[in-house]
Amino acid sequence: MDKKILLFFHNLNIEGAPTMLIQAAEILVESGYLVEALSLKNGAYEEKLQQLEIPLQIVEADECFTDSAMDDYIKKFNLVISNTIMTYSLIVRYNNTIPIMWYIHEGKIIKDIFAKSIPEINTLVKTKANIVVVSEYVKEWLEKEYGIKNIDVLHNYIDIDERVISLKDKGKREKIQFTYLGSVDPHKGLDILLEANHRLSDRTNVHINYAGNILDQRFYDTIISRYKEDNIQYWGLVSGEDKIRLFQETDVFVVPSRDESCSLVALEAFAAGKPVIISDQVGAQYLLTEKSGWIFEINHVDELTKLLENIANLKYDLDSYGAEAKKQYDKYVNYNEYKKGLLSLVERYSNKKDVHQYSRCTDCGACRQICPVSAISQKEDDEGFLYPWIDYDKCVQCGKCVEICPVVNPVYSNLSDPECYAGYTKDEVRMDRSSSGGVFTVFADAILRESGYVSGVVFDEKFKACHIVSNNPDDIFRMRGSKYVQSDTGKVFSEIKQLLKQGKKVLFTGVSCQVSGLKAFLGKDYENLFCIDILCHGAASPGIFRKYLNETIGIERIRDIQFRNKRLEGWRNTYFYIDSDKEEIYQALGENEFTSAFLNDVINRNCCAECQFQRLPRQGDITIGDFWGIEDCDPELDDNKGISVLLVNSEKGKKLLETCRKEFLVLKEERIDDAIKKNPNIISSSVPHPHRKKFFEYNKRFSVSKSAGKILQGKCDVVIMNYWYAKNYGAILTCYALYRVLKKENVDVSLMNYIPERFRPLYEGSFAWLFAEQHMEKTRECFNYDDLLELNDCAETFIVGSDQVWNYNIYQEHGGNIFQLDFTKPEKRRIACAVSFGSDSWNAPKYETDKFAELIKDFHAVSAREATGKTLLNDCFGLDAEVTGDPVFALQADEWRELAGKECLCVNRYFTYYVLAGGHADIKVSWIQDVMDIVEAKTEIAPLGLEFGKNYTVEEWLNYVANAEFVVTDSFHAVCFSIIYNRPFIYLLKNGELYPRLKNVFQHCKIDAAVVTEDNYKEILAESSLFSIDFEYANQQMQRDAVYFKEWLLKALHTEITPVHNELVREMVLRIHAEEKKNIQMQQELRNLKEQNAQLKELSDTVQEAYSVVTNSTIWKTTKPLRKFLDRMKH
Repeated sequence: MDKKILLFFHNLNIEGAPTMLIQAAEILVESGYLVEALSLKNGAYEEKLQQLEIPLQIVEADECFTDSAMDDYIKKFNLVISNTIMTYSLIVRYNNTIPIMWYIHEGKIIKDIFAKSIPEINTLVKTKANIVVVSEYVKEWLEKEYGIKNIDVLHNYIDIDERVISLKDKGKREKIQFTYLGSVDPHKGLDILLEANHRLSDRTNVHINYAGNILDQRFYDTIISRYKEDNIQYWGLVSGEDKIRLFQETDVFVVPSRDESCSLVALEAFAAGKPVIISDQVGAQYLLTEKSGWIFEINHVDELTKLLENIANLKYDLDSYGAEAKKQYDKYVNYNEYKKGLLSLVERYSNKKDVHQYSRCTDCGACRQICPVSAISQKEDDEGFLYPWIDYDKCVQCGKCVEICPVVNPVYSNLSDPECYAGYTKDEVRMDRSSSGGVFTVFADAILRESGYVSGVVFDEKFKACHIVSNNPDDIFRMRGSKYVQSDTGKVFSEIKQLLKQGKKVLFTGVSCQVSGLKAFLGKDYENLFCIDILCHGAASPGIFRKYLNETIGIERIRDIQFRNKRLEGWRNTYFYIDSDKEEIYQALGENEFTSAFLNDVINRNCCAECQFQRLPRQGDITIGDFWGIEDCDPELDDNKGISVLLVNSEKGKKLLETCRKEFLVLKEERIDDAIKKNPNIISSSVPHPHRKKFFEYNKRFSVSKSAGKILQGKCDVVIMNYWYAKNYGAILTCYALYRVLKKENVDVSLMNYIPERFRPLYEGSFAWLFAEQHMEKTRECFNYDDLLELNDCAETFIVGSDQVWNYNIYQEHGGNIFQLDFTKPEKRRIACAVSFGSDSWNAPKYETDKFAELIKDFHAVSAREATGKTLLNDCFGLDAEVTGDPVFALQADEWRELAGKECLCVNRYFTYYVLAGGHADIKVSWIQDVMDIVEAKTEIAPLGLEFGKNYTVEEWLNYVANAEFVVTDSFHAVCFSIIYNRPFIYLLKNGELYPRLKNVFQHCKIDAAVVTEDNYKEILAESSLFSIDFEYANQQMQRDAVYFKEWLLKALHTEITPVHNELVREMVLRIHAEEKKNIQMQQELRNLKEQNAQLKELSDTVQEAYSVVTNSTIWKTTKPLRKFLDRMKH
């Protein structure tokens, strides 16, 4: 057998998934396959692969599938077995280019975890990939979740240590030994077992063993701090004799995973004749019978507690359960069955001979036109690109589509050092629709003169770019000029083949991948075929182009489109031109939204970023394009009417050029290196825009023009400004709430991406920063006041709020009057939403008060978070404001729960405490610690602290508040979320000045809150009613507040923009900032001068010291007479 199989590991650690692929490797080698391996990480199994004589390469995840060398390597295999969901990068690039078996060992974690951070996985799972899973549990879930049917099940087989299988009866049991064996992380559920054990009323007859690699140290520390006094023992990482001893000690294994596709531990336990308890989220259920183990519901810990209790009380015959478990193992976990199933799948998949929707597919059309049963059609994907689509009911698996695919089997037969020319033809040709030097027309006319045919791209009546074949001069005229959009080759390859067989000369023009596709389709070289490939920046989406035309004018109204019209400013500054029954439109390429998105690689086909044909040798007999850079290498030829670069890549190309030489006004040989300098697409691909994916997401909601503006200029309707970046859960969550309210009303909103320079080292990468990255769109990054001024070009409306954005003590440290939107132009709409002063008094100096008063007069709508803020605005500044409350109350509890995660991160009951303690450090305050101890004693519930040092994510912070039995806090927003989630709470009052803002909330929601101070906490905590709060009225009030907040905000957004009351004030502010900028620059220059002076002084001191050393040296003194003599000789 000579079939080559490539095994792709995500790592080589001794873990479940790598173990299964190692066993598959042994079977494949034994069966005569030629096996090699790739892995993203090294590990202990490297030694095993060496024993099997399997070559191994360790590759980087981000780099391994991005170059042609790896492409060539991968393509030599008949099948790739890609192990686990984490090898998705290989699926992305090679799915159905070569047969792949995607061996998925995961379950619901695919969607719950991986797909959230890697969106491509959702799309990949839905493809026609050959997916193999390890249990019916996963198969049924995938079919239901993704609606796919292309799934096979290959039950796990594991090579069990013979010493485990032959364990002897341990005899009399003093205690029932329950064992957890597996990685320690939330996913595996060790905390569920420990909590179930903790709830036992009597643990005398129970002992819990657990062993495995601790993957999440924080998770482990949290659960062990609660259960360390219980009857538990950690065995560490076990293998060899230690593992045998653990199995010998164990009576019952427990697999409490929140999601497990199968569980190799369950298989090992059954092999050893040990019964197993598994959760209902474990795929090994096919092994269990009523007499071999037990299943409990994952969300009902008490079920597991009851099972532990009954087993400990000997209500089950563990010996007979163990014997039944061994029978089930022998029945289902069978080496011969596993081998038979694996080899069957390998043969079936390696013989698969079709190709579809492959990430590097250019849709050249070759496969569609070669198919003998017309099983391949075209479909447009979500981005508007055309792809081949296979009808599997028609497909006969002949494999012709794969054989002729130029991406799968590229051919480079032309010259690698072509002659290079600069040329152009007569003005009436190059100035009439031609993009550059008019050379296409020269070659086309030559073919027509010999009764030949020309194939090129035209726009049809609906302005779809498509290839045609014609000998009509009118059609040749339509082929002139660039069409910056993917063209449909239709059936032209078949038409060309017929013409060639009839002896007709044919000139085919297209981009290089289309030329390669035609050659592959024909299967041989025809002397009467001439191919010209056109230098290509990339292929723009035809779906996006169609949408753009309909949005701007309407396709039915358009008469003509030219991408490169020279009429106004010549070749160097061509215009995008549309002629319609409504108007003529001329737009510079950089100003038109569609062409700008194309030139910036926002809307171009994905595979264009790694084109296999943008290289030497080129695909065509001749390559043509604009000769950008001619002004540098041969300026006399640059007359701004257009000049072409020509590469002569073959003997046929040389003959064709010689035939046409007299038709050129200029044809001069140039250095190819000069052509490449400003025409990099001769040898390389364009780089996709970093926010390309985001454009297509925007395009589902907005117009093409608006989506392009958002990507290229950062445009939006509304910009929000506040302290979102601070290490403060309340700050980021108020911002998120305001953002979400606007988003749900289809407002195009972005978060101002500005962090004051002094705070950047502290806040970049913080939990708030990471949350904003994941959940909110942001403007382009701003570093200084000038950057903020440029944001005026991006949005019409600016909102400041919520939080303490008008607290002078805070905002003056975070940028000063930018929080009164002093950088916005007079014609912008300014809104202050739910702003807070953090106090009921104003304490800024007079000059700041005067400036503040002038700036806030220019706001079109103002609301305060608290009633005290409304009073302050009225009394101090004569400004009438409404009270809208904190934005966090504008979202319903269900939406906050969705964000936090519906499942509680901690299975045991707990009360949470979140104490700022006067700063952002975990400072212990004695009376607050006393409060914790009293609450724990009264409730008999353990505390779970949300200290700053642990750096919980925003979602985790919400989850721990949402699921707490009780909350103890000194935080305003922790109280707010306690109310939202209806969690009883105690408020720790440390600073009386901050209390009014919460007092407003309590009065507004009619909550009888427990507010304790250092003086009264013992007295108040003595009351038992403390731990029950009636939230009924508060819930109703929050509903009313949410409606009112939204109505106020939407009304504010539609407020008419009126002139500012005094433009001189804003001009003065700008001058102040300009002077501050000058001062900063002068200070920097002064620092530089001081530094230079210090360096000069240091150098002077060094020279002086050296001079002193020399003049005091013996040789200097002894040579004094000689030096005097030399001096006299000089004179």
